[in-house]
Amino acid sequence: MTVREVSSVELQAIGENCRNLTTMKFTTMLSKDLANIIVCNFPSLERLSFRCNYACIDASMSLIIGLPNLKIFNLSHCIFPQNTTGILGMRPKDELVQAGTKKLVRFMVCCSDCTICQDVWKQANNPNRYKLEFRYVKERWKTDEIKELEL
Repeated sequence: MTVREVSSVELQAIGENCRNLTTMKFTTMLSKDLANIIVCNFPSLERLSFRCNYACIDASMSLIIGLPNLKIFNLSHCIFPQNTTGILGMRPKDELVQAGTKKLVRFMVCCSDCTICQDVWKQANNPNRYKLEFRYVKERWKTDEIKELEL
């Protein structure tokens, strides 16, 4: 299931009616609120992708810790907010990487020399941009490092 824009009420309803859903791909920001909804309503998730999005580090940790069946988590090409002042970074904190690699079968984040991330970072730091748009989400959202999410 690929989720683009859905309200928290709609997502909760999907979770109540699809308790055995094991694979989801989001094309929206990973926030603490969204992570809480996912943990509470989708306990059977095994594969989860937030490829090419903003990903809150605390929310990512909540998913790793709170989803007992999670095996594969894709945070490739994500931008991780570093603090409340809005300064952004391409690299997740070491604690996130350690938690993901310790618990999961596959945990995907990018290394510092990823060319896609470098392109996204250039866009994010452009002061003339009103809203960050991930070219890769728009052009290549059908691809994913998790084969079950390839369209």
